Amino acid sequence: MNSETKLLRFILGTAGHIDHGKSKLVRRLTGIDPDRLAEEKRRGMTIDIGFASLVLPDGRKVGFIDVPGHEKFVKNMVAGAASVHGALLIVAADDSVMPQTVEHLAILDFLGVQDGFVVVTKTDLVDEETVEIVKLDVREAVKGTFLEGKPIVPVSSLTLEGFDELKRELTALCDRIEDRAPTGFFRLPVHRAFTSKGLGTVVTGVAVSGTLRIGDEVELVPGGLRGKVRGLQSYKQDVDEVFPGPCVAVNVSDVRKDEVERGMVLAEPGYLVPKTEVEVLLRFAPVGDNRPLKDYALVNFHAGSAEAPGHVALIGGRKAVAPGETVFAQMRLLKPVVTWPGMRFILRRPTPPLTLGGGVVLSATGVRLRRKAPETLLHFERRLAALDDPAKLAACVIAEGGRRTVHLREICSETGLKEEELAPIVEKLVSAGEAVRLPDGAFTTAAAIEDMEKAILGRMEELHRANPLRLYHGKAAIRATVKGDEQLFEAALQALAGRGLLEQSKGAWKLADYRPPLDDESRRLADRLLAWFRSSPWDAHSPNAAAADWKVDPERLRRVYSLLVESGEVVSLPDGVYLSAAAVEEAESKLRAYLEEHGSIRSGDFKKVLGSSRKVAIAALDHFEKNGVTYRKGNEHFLRRY
Repeated sequence: MNSETKLLRFILGTAGHIDHGKSKLVRRLTGIDPDRLAEEKRRGMTIDIGFASLVLPDGRKVGFIDVPGHEKFVKNMVAGAASVHGALLIVAADDSVMPQTVEHLAILDFLGVQDGFVVVTKTDLVDEETVEIVKLDVREAVKGTFLEGKPIVPVSSLTLEGFDELKRELTALCDRIEDRAPTGFFRLPVHRAFTSKGLGTVVTGVAVSGTLRIGDEVELVPGGLRGKVRGLQSYKQDVDEVFPGPCVAVNVSDVRKDEVERGMVLAEPGYLVPKTEVEVLLRFAPVGDNRPLKDYALVNFHAGSAEAPGHVALIGGRKAVAPGETVFAQMRLLKPVVTWPGMRFILRRPTPPLTLGGGVVLSATGVRLRRKAPETLLHFERRLAALDDPAKLAACVIAEGGRRTVHLREICSETGLKEEELAPIVEKLVSAGEAVRLPDGAFTTAAAIEDMEKAILGRMEELHRANPLRLYHGKAAIRATVKGDEQLFEAALQALAGRGLLEQSKGAWKLADYRPPLDDESRRLADRLLAWFRSSPWDAHSPNAAAADWKVDPERLRRVYSLLVESGEVVSLPDGVYLSAAAVEEAESKLRAYLEEHGSIRSGDFKKVLGSSRKVAIAALDHFEKNGVTYRKGNEHFLRRY
């Protein structure tokens, strides 16, 4: 490519009825035949989308997509038109406005194309009066669309009459369309794939975001096929980098041609996930048909280069939608498709084929929403309000997580931004209190943490009611009915402990104000036991001995022992030995001091250190070994140093 030629980061498209001269116009304008298939050349009819490029008089280079005009190939036209930023509606002077003229115009309107103009072709076949009549027909046809009030340029692709004005209007159109710098991660809806001799598989299409360089890793979604970029071309010229706008060809390694399908998206790995449930804002405006669209009607959904059959599930309990209405709907597709918020789509009736309407994707939850639920309508309204604002969209994604935390990569997949582009936006949300960052880097909301806290407190009350004599409960018991991510669960636990609502002991938890319901006799027994532990700290404190000596109910005594252990006042050691927590702490202190001086200790030595029985000394040493204070070699115990 000439160093002075600037390749514009958008693409123009033709549209119009069959045999109105779209491909011939592009061919005479650019010198490139957009009809690439042998069948197209044999039949003289465009069947699939084709590409060409034009260097404008000022040196800028712009690409063209030429789409088929026959009604049988409207789905191919939609795949091509989905990439278009500006359009040339082609109307033949000897035919005027025809059915596919109207349908193509509607499709461009549904897809959000906002600029363009009309070209009246074949003026060499009619007189000037007829051209003026066709112009009147065109003005009537484009009323209420993006082409209303736009120029109408008469031309002849045979004599080239009008081509100077055509080029001036093309230049003016390119001036009006914003030449945006690429942002976000790379996404390219696949138009086609072929095998190039000596190179392998080549994938073509028009990127919608990001940049791609030779050597980058890419993924084809759906399918998850991965490969590396071996080469890049734009309009048959080798390039080092491609970006949104122009038609590009990507030579991909490790992928076979027969594995690639139109409708896939070539993207940076790990961002995109195909879904079968897609939430949309639908404008129902059937071309040439006034019948309503019934709830759950079977349609064909077109987005990007993808096409999938599916049902239109209307939101809010509606039974049907009338022509001209705009409604919320969930597309329930029969096969997964890659979409993203802000993506334009078209709905078509399968039989007989008819364009029904179109609109914009709001989200792709991947789950069947309850259509009459108030929270469902709120989801649609929030998503619609966030469409053009990455910060609002990021806040939506985080809030919609509920008890499921959201990582930055997931927010990227919704906003289309790369992590380094999104990070400062999310930081502002955290600073504003609209998001909370958890220790593992995931995000949630204060409301989600509060909801998890309420669930944990409720569960703790349940556990205390079911086990009144048990003070502490492990995480597994709490989590049994508390659903949500582990990170959010941990954050809520720590928040509750920080506010003094929960207490922890050895990884188990209790409500801070919970006290076991002991009767007077059990309370007196607990006090007596604690007095015994204080007065005789190095006794074994056997429950059986106490039950026999004090003549108390063994079962009552066992329950009181369990409560004292769970409360942390008493420690259960091996071999049925019980010591107070204070005695265990003192024993560990004496053990460490002895080992620092002597290096090792035997049970007999420890018995003398404590002034206890051999049984108590052995049980204490086993306890300290089990808890990582010491380790053992034969009969010798050594201090464990980390």
